[in-house]
Amino acid sequence: TRESTTAIHTNMVKAIAAEIVKTIIAKKPELFIGYLGCSSVDDVKEKRTELLTYSNMAAFCHDIGKLAIADIINIQYRKITDTEFEMIREHPGIGEDILRSIPYLRPFADIAHGHHKNYDDEKGYPRDFLHKESENAIWIDIITLSDCIDAATDARGRIYKNAKSFDEVLEEFKVGTDTMYNGELVELLSETES
Repeated sequence: TRESTTAIHTNMVKAIAAEIVKTIIAKKPELFIGYLGCSSVDDVKEKRTELLTYSNMAAFCHDIGKLAIADIINIQYRKITDTEFEMIREHPGIGEDILRSIPYLRPFADIAHGHHKNYDDEKGYPRDFLHKESENAIWIDIITLSDCIDAATDARGRIYKNAKSFDEVLEEFKVGTDTMYNGELVELLSETES
């Protein structure tokens, strides 16, 4: 299909996010306290299935705004222009609008809106989105890392750049700790072999 590149990417983000969520539950469950009704570590462990389901839906929805700019997203034979890149930067806001219009998917609107905004709110896009004020901050952090891992390590559909190894990506995460990325999650990724 025309959207196969985005579909493959979404499924990869879903798989990576699920692994991050499993690792959080196993090694640092307190990160989920305050999310999905979890008020204790025991709640987090009891809600494992619910947390993984939420993660899957967040990953599924994060790039939904790309549907409106599919003609640009699917350019694989050349590097995109600056104007096209500016249009791509609109997909988080478009995604938010789509998700807010569907009651069942409304909880994922902030995740779509904020997954390209830096952890410290200094850079990234959209500029008016404030990551730290989102009720879904941990989910934005998980989806952002998952999105970056897949985008950086996958050369298919991205012929204008070379794929990086996971170790190279992890080093970039470390450099961006607490500015671009959630430092607790970067540390967790660094300490977890799987």
